[in-house]
Amino acid sequence: MRGPNGRNRDNYKDEMIRVCIRMRPLLAPYEDEEVWNADDKAGAISTLSHAVGHNASYLDVSSMSSASLRERDLRRRYSEITSQNFKFDNVFSQEINTQKIYHTVGRPITQSVLDGYNGTIFMYGQTTSGKTFTMLGSPESPGVLPCAIRDVFQGIKRDTENDYSVWISYLEIYNEQINDLLSPGTSNLKIKEDPKYGVMVAEAKKQQVWTFDQVIILMNYGEEHRIYRETSIHEHSSRSHTIFKVYIESIPKNDEAQRIRYSCLNLVDLAGSERLSEYDSKTDTVGETGHINKSLFILANVINKLAEGKSSHIPYRDSKLTRILSQALGGNSLAAIICTVSPAAMNYYQTLSTLRFATRAKSVHNKAKINEIYEENELTEQFKGEINRLKQQLSQYREEMATKDQAVHEMRKGLLEYKQEAGTLNNELNSIRNLYESERQKSQVMEMELSRTIENSALQNTDLTDKYQRMLDRLQDEKSSKQILQRELEQNRVMGAGGYNPVGANRDTNFLENLLFYIDSIVATSAEGHEDEQGNPEPYVDDETLKIWSNETQKLNSTYKIELLTLQNRYRDSLRELCRTYIPQFDKEISLFLSTTNSHNPLQTYSNVNVQHLLNLFNSGKIFSDIQTDFSAILSDYHQGTTRPQTKNILVVQLKNHNDIMVSQLEERFESTRMALEYSFREQVTKPLDNNHDNDHTVSLTNLTLEHHQKLKQLRGQYESMRKEVEQNYFDAVKLLGDGEHDQQGNFNHHHHDLIDGTGQYESLQTRDSPLKEFKGFDER
Repeated sequence: MRGPNGRNRDNYKDEMIRVCIRMRPLLAPYEDEEVWNADDKAGAISTLSHAVGHNASYLDVSSMSSASLRERDLRRRYSEITSQNFKFDNVFSQEINTQKIYHTVGRPITQSVLDGYNGTIFMYGQTTSGKTFTMLGSPESPGVLPCAIRDVFQGIKRDTENDYSVWISYLEIYNEQINDLLSPGTSNLKIKEDPKYGVMVAEAKKQQVWTFDQVIILMNYGEEHRIYRETSIHEHSSRSHTIFKVYIESIPKNDEAQRIRYSCLNLVDLAGSERLSEYDSKTDTVGETGHINKSLFILANVINKLAEGKSSHIPYRDSKLTRILSQALGGNSLAAIICTVSPAAMNYYQTLSTLRFATRAKSVHNKAKINEIYEENELTEQFKGEINRLKQQLSQYREEMATKDQAVHEMRKGLLEYKQEAGTLNNELNSIRNLYESERQKSQVMEMELSRTIENSALQNTDLTDKYQRMLDRLQDEKSSKQILQRELEQNRVMGAGGYNPVGANRDTNFLENLLFYIDSIVATSAEGHEDEQGNPEPYVDDETLKIWSNETQKLNSTYKIELLTLQNRYRDSLRELCRTYIPQFDKEISLFLSTTNSHNPLQTYSNVNVQHLLNLFNSGKIFSDIQTDFSAILSDYHQGTTRPQTKNILVVQLKNHNDIMVSQLEERFESTRMALEYSFREQVTKPLDNNHDNDHTVSLTNLTLEHHQKLKQLRGQYESMRKEVEQNYFDAVKLLGDGEHDQQGNFNHHHHDLIDGTGQYESLQTRDSPLKEFKGFDER
């Protein structure tokens, strides 16, 4: 029965890759214990029962006097072997010779090749597992390759109906380069597509042969040029993949159709995978091993994707090995894989990896067909059909080109119209530009006239500006006097409070802090810098350096305070010991006195309730929330345009007095809160020092100091924010009374700012006992 091209449908074969396992004997003295068992009849391979578990006999390394330390380490690594069981098409134990393996696996493929099918036989396994021996064999025990060549020529001799032609080529893939073993020196060959045989190697030598002996001579010649290396357990280890190709063509002696059949037999000996950490090499084979393992990994990846049957893309092109053998992997070829394994315990995981690869390969489908072509009549009909198909395509292409030419013509016509429209729009744009330039000149003239009007208005308001200037000067003088009186009153009150002087008590603690404040004042005074040669302002110190200076001085001040407290407590304890030694009768009174001096602090007059209340308000962010900062009550009676000048003067005085009251409230609240924070900080710092654990709590004291500095900085920020708010409200109120006239010339703003500076409020803030004196505060002042 014939198919659509006149071919027999029975010429197609849909088969799985045939997978077989061959187990080699142990290699003495490197291997001394078997853990795998091959069952020929059941076609199964499994781990031996006595080898499973932790107490396997091969773990007794004390009896291995001849084994190297490296081999002992390997046995210890594989100390736990789990039960494994695999089944394959065929399993061959150590007693089975290569000829029987070929008759079972290879001969059916060789006979199919003579019928026109492509065929491939792989040798796969770890290094030293017996792949090359199984492929080539020896004169006494021929391998798969000599047996296959013998069957080819015997089959040709028996066939009296066809004339045969045979060619061979021998290729090597070493470090991802294709070399021709029949033509030494020909290397790095390229891969191309052939219409007859599919993927081919360009410029590879194809030698025609007629006898079995010729092929064996050429095989030995190629083996002499193949790359081998010596390893610690194998003196002749192959370092490359080899592909022995046999091309066969047959023509019937008496056939009018002139049928030609062609096929290719691939005999592939793959280099073995290995782990450099387990086998010592006597030469530098790291690069070779990397290329070998990479190509075998890609081969396994191709097998996996073919076995899954879900991927539309198979990565044949990722390596030259899979590219050349793409027909044998899921394509037009019959295929068999002979996996060689070792039964030794030290090779347990390599054997397990090989068996898993073989299991996946069993699921790969190949669709082989007889490769044949027909000459004369049938071939001519095929060509005519192909010519007619090409003519139809050419006609379609011409119609499409005509349509495209028409579209191009329309596009050119539209482009010409667009250019004309663009020219018109460009003219309109030029007109708009000219109109804009004319309007811009008119606007400049109007701006000049407006500037002259503003200058005239400024001259007219000079008298009013002088009047408010004198008023602000009086406010400044009165506020300065009040500040001086407040300071004197505060000093007198402190000096008279029970003989305890907080300033004197903190003199030693604030010694370094006062020095830093004096230095900061000098830097802040010259913060604006000087002028360079071109007259441009140039600061003496840049902002980044000032920031670093501030951080370092803060750390120094904190360390000073901690060390000073530590020193004071140490001497106080020493004094207490001296009292107990020499005047023990006064120990009770002296200890009580020393304890009270230890806890004494500037806030002793504050009750714990008041301190805790202030701290709670500070932590909740409401420390200044009850202080009013607006002047709306005073300005409620002011009506712009109708209020008399005498009334304005009264309102100005009221605004000034109210501003002084709010500033005093803010300063008092700031000072009491700051003292509460200092009291809380000293309480926390002195507690661990009284327990004589100062060395163990250095890190804790440092953290407390940094936290205390952060709270003081937060308090100062809230205070300055409230001061600015009061200042702005006061400024807006005075400006409202002046009808906003002075702000246009900048005179009123200038004197108002001088008034705030002249009060000394910011300066008073900076001189308080706070460890945070940043340059930013001086710049804002």
